[in-house]
Amino acid sequence: MTDLREQRIQKIRVGIAATVGRHALTVPARIVGDPSELDLLRALLVLRIAVLDARGRSTARIIGLPAKHPVFADTKPETDQLTSLVKHVCLHVENDGLTGSVLLLGLGLRAEDPESACALLPDH
Repeated sequence: MTDLREQRIQKIRVGIAATVGRHALTVPARIVGDPSELDLLRALLVLRIAVLDARGRSTARIIGLPAKHPVFADTKPETDQLTSLVKHVCLHVENDGLTGSVLLLGLGLRAEDPESACALLPDH
């Protein structure tokens, strides 16, 4: 049972991390943390953006996230890079849910509810 739960969590992490694709701010050198946890860190960043968007926060308020919780290595990202990342995530979530409804619904999460996935990953 534990192995199945691990596999489920890994699918969620990888699927949500893939939401941003190859954005310049999500390459391994830009994210602070253990390289083995890169998918988790990317997924948490995407989920946090999605949650703030779902709560009606403006793009300008969402891009303040890294200023309060530094997730990016070395220099602080440019505002236009952060804006691009936030818009990319918000557009993807609006069109496809977090990773497309098949993955999330198949894993017991609702695609339209980023908060459920956001709560699951740190608890794990």
